[in-house]
Amino acid sequence: MTPRRLDAEGLELGGGLEILLAAALEGLAPGARLEVVSPSRGTALELHGWARRAGHATVGELLPDGGPYAVVVERGPNARVLGDPIGPRGSPPPLRAGGEFHTGDVRRGEPAPSTADARQGFVPVGAYPELGAPAFDWALNDRDPLWADDVAELAEQATRAQWDASRDVPWAAARELPDFMERAVAQVMTFIAQNEYAALYVPAAFLPHVNPAYAEVVLWLAGHVHDEARHIEVFTKRALIGGYAARRWPRPSCR
Repeated sequence: MTPRRLDAEGLELGGGLEILLAAALEGLAPGARLEVVSPSRGTALELHGWARRAGHATVGELLPDGGPYAVVVERGPNARVLGDPIGPRGSPPPLRAGGEFHTGDVRRGEPAPSTADARQGFVPVGAYPELGAPAFDWALNDRDPLWADDVAELAEQATRAQWDASRDVPWAAARELPDFMERAVAQVMTFIAQNEYAALYVPAAFLPHVNPAYAEVVLWLAGHVHDEARHIEVFTKRALIGGYAARRWPRPSCR
C-alpha cells in the first residue's frame, strides 16, 4: 500500500512540524504509513527520534545528496487523547435568525444531567472526560437546587450589555473546515475552555470573603468573572459549531 505523503516544506520539528505530524497520524489506523518529505536533512534525521518518543516507528528513509529527503513513519497503537473514542461527525447545532448561536441551543434539546459526577474535573459541555484527569470534589452536584428552565436565556440577557458571543461571532463561517482540521480546532477550543474555567473559578472563590469596604476589589473580581464567562461561552461554542461533540453528556461514574 502506498503511504500517504506529508510535505513538511520549510517546517522543522519544534517549529510546527510535530503538530502536522500528530494530526496526520491521528487520522491513520495503527500500522498505516506516512511518508514525510522535507528539504532539510537534519529534520529528516530527527524524525526517527520523534517517532520513537511519540509511540510510532520509522520503516524507511531516502536521503539523497541535495534532497529532498523522505522518511516513512508507521503509526503506532497509542492514542494521543486519553478518553473515549471520538464518534463520527454529526450535524452542527442549529443557528437562529441572523446566524445567532444561543446558549439555550448548546445541549440541542437534551436535558442537563439530574446528577453530575462530584469528582468530575473541568469538562466543557459536549466534551469527553479524559481518563485519569485530576478529580475535583464539587459541593453542588444536583440539578434541582441549581436549575431553572430559563437559565440559558438569563445567561443570554446577562451578556447583552457587553459583547455577545451569540451574535458578534460569525458562527456560520466556522462550519466549512475539513474534518481533520475541525477535529484539531475543537480539541484546542476544549483545552482553552478548560483553562478559562480555572480563570473564572479562582477569582469567584474570593468574592464572598471580601469586605465591602474594599468595593473596588469586589467590582474588579465580579467584572473578571463576567469576562471569563464570555470566554468559556465562545470557546465552548466554537468547539461544538463544527459538529464534533460527545453523543451523550458525561454521566456520573460508577465508583
